[in-house]
Amino acid sequence: MRGNRIFLAIGLSVLVHSLAWAAPMDEWHFRSKYDNFKVVRKDGQYYIGSSSVSIEPLKDFLPFFAAGIEGDCADLPGKPDVVITGKRGNTSVERRFYLTIKQVQDGKHCADMAGEGIYYLPLHRSWFVGPNSGGIAVGSNLKVTKEETVFVEFNKKGDTWQNQDSAFFTDWIFFNQFVAALEKHEISGRLHPAAAEDKKQFEVITNGKAYEFYKVGTNLWGIKRPERDWLVVSPSFVFLLDMSTDLWRDRHAISLSTLKDTTQPPENRIQAVHRLGVAWSQAIKLVYHTIMLNPEDHPRVKEEVAYSMKKKPTDENFEVLVKALDKTEDIELLAKITKILRIANRKGPVIQITDSQDVVDKSIREWKTWWRTK
Repeated sequence: MRGNRIFLAIGLSVLVHSLAWAAPMDEWHFRSKYDNFKVVRKDGQYYIGSSSVSIEPLKDFLPFFAAGIEGDCADLPGKPDVVITGKRGNTSVERRFYLTIKQVQDGKHCADMAGEGIYYLPLHRSWFVGPNSGGIAVGSNLKVTKEETVFVEFNKKGDTWQNQDSAFFTDWIFFNQFVAALEKHEISGRLHPAAAEDKKQFEVITNGKAYEFYKVGTNLWGIKRPERDWLVVSPSFVFLLDMSTDLWRDRHAISLSTLKDTTQPPENRIQAVHRLGVAWSQAIKLVYHTIMLNPEDHPRVKEEVAYSMKKKPTDENFEVLVKALDKTEDIELLAKITKILRIANRKGPVIQITDSQDVVDKSIREWKTWWRTK
């Protein structure tokens, strides 16, 4: 079952196979603290009410009903997790499943169960009728915690997400993939809450709700929603791997850290720009824009950043370059920025290093007017 097998421990607990129960049941009755429902067979097809369903979620558990139980019982908790009764004609067979202690009982005798697959035993009709996809409504704040400590936290302002840790250079491609999976993910199965024992990995908090994520298989994550006790299993988060910090960090983080650090010598920061080359990401963009709009930053560093932005001629970058004209008095930098801006507006003025202040001011006004009216 989904990469996990159900094993029966042979010893004091014994299953004796009976051919009498090898044929399909006419009816299955499920009773748990979560639900009470029947799966009925009509003309070779199973139904819950008027909904046609597959018996697949129960398939790996059918041996418990096709065999008699002759093992002794240990002390059992008061109520089973689920009681399932199979009926054929006037004859029925009942099994009581205690998943937390991995025991199945026929009323008098018991058998041991082993393997992670036992937790897929149906507890609720949703095991049969779905839904087969789910989603988490992501609000303007998204926090991920591990061991009750904030792992990463983001706030959304307008259409832009910002990492609350300004010193952390986020891999925004990974972040966007994570948000997309939260908002819409495949559900491939459901698990008893005991499947989460000793497996908690992280918690997502958004819109005032907490969602717990557990690694339940090589490529599977189980999600515990606040309104449900059981887990939904999804393969849509396979990219999380071990959910390490490195997954969230931009691969150019070292160069970006050097570039952003204004206490570094300009030469070191310029070398960092060269190491970035033609690379582009949201993290790189944010650092470049911050530098260009900082009136205190070094003009030679700004020149190198402006040249790198030239390789990505987007409206967003041109807007920042226009705004950057007001953030420096360095005539060489102003001249180079206006030359780059000519890519977007061939008629725009180019500042010369010999221009008077009046001419410089007039050129800047023309660029700002062009941007407002373009």
